[in-house]
Formats: sequence, structure tokens, C-alpha cells
Amino acid sequence: FETGFSEDNFSQCGEFYRNVLDEGARDRLTSNIAGTLVNAQDFLQRRAIANFSKADPDYGASIEKKIANLKRMPSSPAFSKPPAPLNPPRKI
Repeated sequence: FETGFSEDNFSQCGEFYRNVLDEGARDRLTSNIAGTLVNAQDFLQRRAIANFSKADPDYGASIEKKIANLKRMPSSPAFSKPPAPLNPPRKI
């Protein structure tokens, strides 16, 4: 079925990133995305970065840089110990 319209899945996202968000909002957005993607498999990270780059090259580059920085960060001691039990047993 041919509609005569070409699919454009990236320009609106790029316009939003460049022209609506200010620098602080762009930084927070890319930090949140990178924080979510850092634990994803590498092929998924590459695919997501490629898609964000199609919207705006800086968008993808910023996410890629932040993922790399997060991977280099040492693990926080707060996250390295096991979580406390939700319902500890009572001492009788």
C-alpha cells in the first residue's frame, strides 16, 4: 500500500532537541537516557545511539559520551552491598 508519504521518524525529535530544550534540559535528558542504556547490551546501545544521532548528531554523541563515562565510573559502595531484607524476622 503506497501512500505517497515518506516516513520521517527523526526530524521532529531533532527539532525538539535543538529548538525547544535549553542546554540544561538537553543535559538532563541525555543523562537520563545514558543512565538507562548503560546496562543494556552493546548492540542495543549502538542502535539507540544511531537513532538519536539521526535526530541530531549532538544528541547521539552526547548520549554515547555519557554512556562511556558511566562505564568508567567505579561502583558506588552503596550499590555494591546486597539490599536489606524488606521484612526482617522478629527476634522472639
